[in-house]
Amino acid sequence: MHSFSLLARDSEQSAYGLVGRFWQSDFGLRPCTDDETFRAFSEPGVARLLMIFRCQPIAHGKTLLLTETRVHCPDRASRLAFTPYWLAIRPVSGLIRQRMLRSVRARAEG
Repeated sequence: MHSFSLLARDSEQSAYGLVGRFWQSDFGLRPCTDDETFRAFSEPGVARLLMIFRCQPIAHGKTLLLTETRVHCPDRASRLAFTPYWLAIRPVSGLIRQRMLRSVRARAEG
């Protein structure tokens, strides 16, 4: 998460963004420091990734932490490059997300 930029935060959710060619060995990251830069970014062949963490209150004072990831590929070339990358990384991405959520839970319950 160290490369992500905080785009928005309120009492119930946080949104982080990353811009790049994630399918490249160096991820082809582009500068993105805030929400305005993220929303305005439109370089052909470069994708934008949005990761949202949302807290949802549930029974007995507990909170459910939900995550959502969205990727925007602005053109055919970026979609064609991103698709095989996503198919390869998706299982590992799920494992990383589970590990991250376990870490958050351990800290919250700590």
